[in-house]
Amino acid sequence: NGKAIGVRREGKNCVGFPTGNRLINVRVDQWADYGFNPMPTFKRIPWHEAMKEDELILSTFKLNVHKQSRTAAVKWLAEIAHSNPAWMNPETAAKLGVKTGDLVRVESAVGHLVTKAYVTEGIHPKVVSIPTGFGHWEYGRLATLKLKDKKGEYSHGADDPDLNNVWWDDKGVHPNNIIPVVADPIGGSQGWYDTVVKVTKAGPNDKYGDSEGNWEKHVAAYKETMRYAYTGDLHRKMHPEMAAWAGPDSVKHKAGGGH
Repeated sequence: NGKAIGVRREGKNCVGFPTGNRLINVRVDQWADYGFNPMPTFKRIPWHEAMKEDELILSTFKLNVHKQSRTAAVKWLAEIAHSNPAWMNPETAAKLGVKTGDLVRVESAVGHLVTKAYVTEGIHPKVVSIPTGFGHWEYGRLATLKLKDKKGEYSHGADDPDLNNVWWDDKGVHPNNIIPVVADPIGGSQGWYDTVVKVTKAGPNDKYGDSEGNWEKHVAAYKETMRYAYTGDLHRKMHPEMAAWAGPDSVKHKAGGGH
């Protein structure tokens, strides 16, 4: 059928990589069809160019004992890590008058949260980072710390006696609410590491665990990023080196509506 099933190198047959030609492709010609540079290139994130002096970039990560959100319901793992403070550099913390354990308010264009600070040299002064997978209101009694709740979805099945051994009362804070729904213009994946935020000491009306987002603002953020997709009005501005591209009407659509 014309599809590559492997590659031959130094007289040996190898499976290769799961690509069309079984090679690592540095140049991806299909990207050029959509007006993107087919070679590896760096593009600055537009909203980072307009950052103010007191703003930081919020990134996320996963602690080594958790996977996505589901492991918050695994008791032995939750016992090891059940909170997710905001990591910040000592230089940044000093400017805010914050030390490890203090409450901080992290505010983005779409919402805010209140969590504890964790001051460490292991992060850049212009970055604040919060582990994901915490602060659940679903996923069962352990993840929500509703250990005695036997109503609704928790009403069926036998009780787990091991829940009586839960000694902690902190489930962390959910960061996703304040991360705008923005999509990579090429691959379409969520932008988890580029949210612009302002971090301040928590105020008198802030309480630990607060996490709120505005749906309309999320939608607006998504629409803004789509302006950089191949069909968007800002596409050519971000990719001036592709001036010869014929435009979105030149893209050939595959059967079934896919691109």
